[in-house]
Amino acid sequence: MEGLQAGDPREVGPYRLLKRLGGGGMGQVFLGRSRGGRLVAVKVVRPELAMDADFRRRFAREVTAARRVGGFYTAHVVDADPAATPPWLATAYIPGPSLQQAVGQHGPLPERALRLLTAGLAEGLAAVHDCEMVHRDLKPGNVLLAADGPRLIDFGIVRAAEDTQLTGTGMAIGTPGFMAPEHLLGNHAGPASDVFSLGAVLAYAATGRLPFGTGAPHAVNYRVVHERPDLSGLPAALAALVADCLARDAPRRPTLAEILDQVPAPDDSGISWLPPTLTTMIDERDVTPPTPDDTVSPETEPKADEGRGADRVRQKDQEREREGLPHHVDALLRLAKLEVDAGNPEEARRLFQQVIEVGGTPEQTADALIGLGWQETQAGNLDKGRSLYQQAIETGPPWHKGHALNCWGLLERDAGNVEEARGLFERAIETGQWGIALAASWNLAVVEVGAGNLEEARRLYQQATEADGPPEQKADALMSWADLELSAGNHERARQLYKQVLEVK
Repeated sequence: MEGLQAGDPREVGPYRLLKRLGGGGMGQVFLGRSRGGRLVAVKVVRPELAMDADFRRRFAREVTAARRVGGFYTAHVVDADPAATPPWLATAYIPGPSLQQAVGQHGPLPERALRLLTAGLAEGLAAVHDCEMVHRDLKPGNVLLAADGPRLIDFGIVRAAEDTQLTGTGMAIGTPGFMAPEHLLGNHAGPASDVFSLGAVLAYAATGRLPFGTGAPHAVNYRVVHERPDLSGLPAALAALVADCLARDAPRRPTLAEILDQVPAPDDSGISWLPPTLTTMIDERDVTPPTPDDTVSPETEPKADEGRGADRVRQKDQEREREGLPHHVDALLRLAKLEVDAGNPEEARRLFQQVIEVGGTPEQTADALIGLGWQETQAGNLDKGRSLYQQAIETGPPWHKGHALNCWGLLERDAGNVEEARGLFERAIETGQWGIALAASWNLAVVEVGAGNLEEARRLYQQATEADGPPEQKADALMSWADLELSAGNHERARQLYKQVLEVK
């Protein structure tokens, strides 16, 4: 999740845009907030697609169909305006990493998580198919891992772009290695094509590898059509099912109902379906950074009583371990974040404060401090918000320290406090944490672009692309760098950078 960039809209329809969530072939996705405080993911269509009248008609049709899709395992479409300039749609915001991010950082999922992933995705696809739609681009990047199960995103909408003049005759839109043979050969994607994609997604989740390998798109697509997938390393309980899903001939693939019959029902033990490393990633994405249009006042030091509050948190460590409070604190944190999503800021503030007072691990306390800092900022208590970010920096481990510095830097940058933002981003870079140094380098590059320091911006973009972090984040940094070179008239360098984006895996 990154700050808005120069040229990004600040409002779309009734939603105020807060951050960039990512991008794809159809457009840029932003984190937005409704006037009532509800968080949504807003997808804004690329200008070149928006200019195509046929695309607009198809987009309107697909949005209408997508809004009928229900079910627990999908990110529901809640709003859209196909007639806007540019067109856009909004879905429920799901805090959590994509399957691609989770596996890329922490490796394959354990078998218990794979069972729920299989059942959840099959049920989500069934909800899509029940509305006479096909997903057409099921891939790890379009699966979000939420605390209570997986969620499908971007279902059906890709179809709107497939027949426009921009795609080329016979060219299929999708992701190499996850498109079914019939989709590749004739651009005919039906429900069985989604089952093929599901098999490829499950193979990736279980092994960390693409079943048809990597490389140039045409080479991967050739292997999909002509060669057998590599399913080595799959758990025995899943191997046969995945192999059936990846059958070359569509009629030989199982139906979603048959898949659900084969998957053992997840137990009701109350234990999180994901390992702790991934629940931490969910918690990290539950904290919404400051919005770009908040007005800030001069920085102040933390108040003395707030410092004592942080001390009290640390003093409760031994008591917390004896009483098993980390689980209780996790529940309080998730309740607080649910209230944020539900637009109940006062209740969220109370729960975050309760976490801070009860005590938890340094990670939990820092999460609560950052979450409460955001809520105070939204309420107009900007000095209080800054103070809480400072406490998070003092209390949390290195990753959370870097996260708080980055959030604080965004606040200062968007408020026009350039020097303060520079210092905070530089401190975030110095933490060297996964994803944080990348994001802070990128954010600082945006500051330097705004200040006209293009050579320094180039150095920082280069630094961002070399830092450890999610592939999507690196691709976005490369895109920003390429856009800079294009606007500066350096077309050959921009061309090289855009090509590098295509190589990010």
